[in-house]
Amino acid sequence: SLHGLERLSTTIASRDSELRSLLDKANGVTGTLEAHDAQISRLISDSNLILTTVKQQRAVIHDLLVHTASLAQQLSGLVADNRAVIGPALDRLHSTLHLLRQHQTQLRQVLHLTAPFARDFTDTLGNGRWFETIVSNLTNAAGKVSLGNSGNP
Repeated sequence: SLHGLERLSTTIASRDSELRSLLDKANGVTGTLEAHDAQISRLISDSNLILTTVKQQRAVIHDLLVHTASLAQQLSGLVADNRAVIGPALDRLHSTLHLLRQHQTQLRQVLHLTAPFARDFTDTLGNGRWFETIVSNLTNAAGKVSLGNSGNP
């Protein structure tokens, strides 16, 4: 047993320089940490702020998802409730579009022929509350102009 104790003492003694070097390096790390104590403290504080912000954003995103799911459910119900009204209205709209496409040439011609009338009508009523117009064949059989009950020619 003395022989074992001697070997243990020899081993510890041989590693003494390594242990001193390890303790010196640990002391250096401790010194560095102490020198940067304020920075480490600020880093921990900033990390806490970041984690708090992430937690708040997670709650906001969760609420957004919940409300979006609720909106989708309500819109699905709205569509289902109004399908009987919307379906026939869309069918009538499609048939009207089909009819307008069939008669597109005639509609263009009507617009082309109506343009002079619209221009003249605008010119006639474009003077405010008075209007100017020409009425042909306004005379009676005697060649006099009749303006109603006033008796004035």
